[in-house]
Amino acid sequence: MLMNWIWVLFLIIVLIVLCILFVGINISFMTEYKDKKFHLRLRVYILNSIFGKDIKFNKKEQSDLDNTSEESTEEASEEKTEESMSFEYTDNGEKSIKELISRLKAAFRKYLSYKDAFFAIRDKIRKKLVFKYLNISIDYGDGDAHTTAVATGTMWGFIYNILAFITKTATVKKHKEIVNPRFNERVFSLSVDGILRVRLVHIIYAWILFNSNYKKILNRRTNPQEKKKGV
Repeated sequence: MLMNWIWVLFLIIVLIVLCILFVGINISFMTEYKDKKFHLRLRVYILNSIFGKDIKFNKKEQSDLDNTSEESTEEASEEKTEESMSFEYTDNGEKSIKELISRLKAAFRKYLSYKDAFFAIRDKIRKKLVFKYLNISIDYGDGDAHTTAVATGTMWGFIYNILAFITKTATVKKHKEIVNPRFNERVFSLSVDGILRVRLVHIIYAWILFNSNYKKILNRRTNPQEKKKGV
């Protein structure tokens, strides 16, 4: 009798895990920058947004951001000064330069490996990431009609490039883009909202696939002689 209950409990746990892995998760997002205030809201739900959970981020005034950036800039400059002083008085300056170049090369190899690993799996995950809709809206004006027209034209091109990247990475069912020129006004506001639908099993699958490709590509770049031996 006890064994029967254990099996029943085991089957219930398995069913719950499978539901969590394969059920569709909706991520509703809304981000807005207006009047020098930034706001971001995420809502995660399964069946209906009423039963979802909001994840809100506090609004920050531009002045607060400026103060924070000034403080961080001062701290960074102090740290940079200390680093430059320590570098200046290093006994073996040539060795330090070589180490710096080596680190930069390693960082660049990692960047290229991340990029190549992402493009290697992009087609495999495209149908698994679905935007139910995606809206982008911009209001812009700098006080001059001519420069406002030029700037809004540039923004249109920028939005189309972003949208082209997104549509090659995910499936977008509906999308709407608006760039509204506000001639003879000084204003800038940005609004992006949409719903992304994904399954947890697809996230895990994409991560495993990406990590595997990344390690292989990085290893080939770090040890090119191994590739030659295998040929």
